[in-house]
Amino acid sequence: MRLHDLALLRAIVQGMHPSAAAGRYLPELHADARVVRSYLLVLAREARAHLEGLGEGGLAGLLVRALRLDAVVTCRPASAPSLQEFTDRFDADLYGERELLALYEEEYGASAQPGLTTALTGDLNLALRALNMLQLHSAQVPKAHDSVSLWLSERLCQQLRPFGVLQLSDLVTLVNCHGRTWWRAVPGLGRDRAERLVQWLSDHETWLERPLSPRVRGVGTAMAAVAEPGSCRPAVPSGTDLRSAGFNALGAVSDQQALRVWLDTLTLKSPHTLAAYRRDVERLLMWAHERGQGLSTLTVADAIEHARFLVSPPAHWVNALPAMRKDGDWRPMRGPLSRSSARRALAAIGHLYGFLVESGYLTANPFARVRAAAGAGMANAMMDTTRSFGLRHLGAMKATLDAMPGSAHKRRLLAILMLGETTGMRRQEMSAHTWGDLRKHGGDVVGARYVLTVRGKGGHERKLPVKDSVIDALERHLGDRRALVAAGELPDLGLADIPLISILERPPVGAMHASCGALSEAGLHRVLKRFFDSVAEHLEGLGEAETGDLQEDFRRASCHWLRHTFAHEILKASGADLPVTQQLLGHKNISTTGIYLKADLGQRIEVVAALPDHFR
Repeated sequence: MRLHDLALLRAIVQGMHPSAAAGRYLPELHADARVVRSYLLVLAREARAHLEGLGEGGLAGLLVRALRLDAVVTCRPASAPSLQEFTDRFDADLYGERELLALYEEEYGASAQPGLTTALTGDLNLALRALNMLQLHSAQVPKAHDSVSLWLSERLCQQLRPFGVLQLSDLVTLVNCHGRTWWRAVPGLGRDRAERLVQWLSDHETWLERPLSPRVRGVGTAMAAVAEPGSCRPAVPSGTDLRSAGFNALGAVSDQQALRVWLDTLTLKSPHTLAAYRRDVERLLMWAHERGQGLSTLTVADAIEHARFLVSPPAHWVNALPAMRKDGDWRPMRGPLSRSSARRALAAIGHLYGFLVESGYLTANPFARVRAAAGAGMANAMMDTTRSFGLRHLGAMKATLDAMPGSAHKRRLLAILMLGETTGMRRQEMSAHTWGDLRKHGGDVVGARYVLTVRGKGGHERKLPVKDSVIDALERHLGDRRALVAAGELPDLGLADIPLISILERPPVGAMHASCGALSEAGLHRVLKRFFDSVAEHLEGLGEAETGDLQEDFRRASCHWLRHTFAHEILKASGADLPVTQQLLGHKNISTTGIYLKADLGQRIEVVAALPDHFR
């Protein structure tokens, strides 16, 4: 008998409810009472056969009676298969679980299922002795090179086979590579069954000799606590829990429930803000979990320590190279947060704790007076608007573009660069808008006949004139998309629903696009980073010493440099008209727009140099 089957029987004999025991010890069986009944019947037959083969028929009868399966074992027709055997007759997607149960009972009758009463009719110690004897003489333990078919159902093996999972070691590798949400990569697997499989792998690590990644256990568990109610709170010293003993307006009885309500209150915020808040709180929960603490147990001292951690994380938290969560080498951080990012993270955490205090769930907010700790080189919290492209940068970019062969990818890149540099749109705004957001305006302005309605931060709308040259570039990119639609690569949409910037990959890459075929924020970032790197390489190939500073700029450049460039050019073109620039950039406060004036040191030098020398 298999080791986990013996663990299941031992738990039931000792009083655990069969459904709960199945959910804890079996690798994949759904813990529905009727399914467990059928499975226990098969195990009872195997246990009786093994014990009788050892000359322990008395212990066999006692064990079956302890499970209250004896009446069914003797009366059930030998021709009736187990529910698992019955399920394997059908294709994996033909019937749902409830339909299969109904078909089974229709053919073999519900009376063929054993009862679930677990009160012992014999001596508990003797029943446990029977199980120990089975474990000593017949227990099978999993090994890394065992075929998965020895331990998992054929139905599940079919689902895992396309991912190269033939042995148990392959299953551990699959889980470790994809992390906590590995089940999303396997269609039809589901989170509940995936969690039981991970628990089963963890229980048998000693025999498998294949450890699970810390991302699957430990740190990954803390991340799950953001969205999953019911997770166990870590044990903490008494006297440090900030939970209120009285009623709270959330109706929450755990940190996880309180977190879920808080997240629900953020749904009115923009998706970008919601994602940022969630990320900041996830990071806090992972950090607290590593210290053996939870949301309700952090003190002011912990809050101060977390602020220091944000600007100086330990090495095992950092992955300098880009990685997705599903990658085996993923880490929560790419490096120390800038001072402004750390302040935003602490503001999000303070918002959470303030909400929990106001609702009566917590008695105090330990983050109420904690601000970002100063990190190395982070003394200036002002937005760095000097990260923009000057004439030399723009010349290098045009030279690199001219050297590129004509292609759909080049036409898309040109549309992105022109749209960003002449409208100042943020990356998420370029990804989110469609041709339906473009309208001809009533005026007769040469060179800018269209206006784009942009939904920016906080849901605020602004109107951006779009130059005719940019419309021409977007239309050329639109023609490339239509060619993909004709080839069946992309969905055929009405013009109003077609994204301004579309994917071109064949086949589409999952993280690079939305369902409508729009190039995602991540995809747009990668397209621009690849181009900026190619500009740096082009400059390096010229071998000119004076281009070293340009090369370094392009290696640091991002989409936001185009927005800063637009702001500086608008200020120059408008004669430093702050209200106009504010409206075009979508700034809530004009003081933010004024930072661009402060940042333009070149203009200040020119103005001072032009002053007359009255006392010369």
